[in-house]
Amino acid sequence: MLKFSAVICTYNRFDKLPRAIESLRAQTLPANEFDIWVIDNSPDSDARKASAARWANSPALTYATVDRAGLSNARNLAAQHAGGDIIVYLDDDAVASPNLLAEYKNAFDILGKN
Repeated sequence: MLKFSAVICTYNRFDKLPRAIESLRAQTLPANEFDIWVIDNSPDSDARKASAARWANSPALTYATVDRAGLSNARNLAAQHAGGDIIVYLDDDAVASPNLLAEYKNAFDILGKN
């Protein structure tokens, strides 16, 4: 069975980030088939610490910080550490449809990659 890692890379979007995270938590794909990673490379600040603390005890959600600025640095961290076979990136200001990850799974099933 393929496992997915849904990754949100963020930079100072603390107002938008919760909606993106909640949209991933509301996926129709069974929870044991995906995890969520937030990679925050906002400058070290009280807001970043508060955001990390807010999500610290969320099941199947890892909130990581990277101090080196740049989207590619955040994506590389996710690629190195995320546990899924497939990584699906979501912008920090986006809202995923509830069946986003299920549709990715369906596509891999059709291709016979599962």
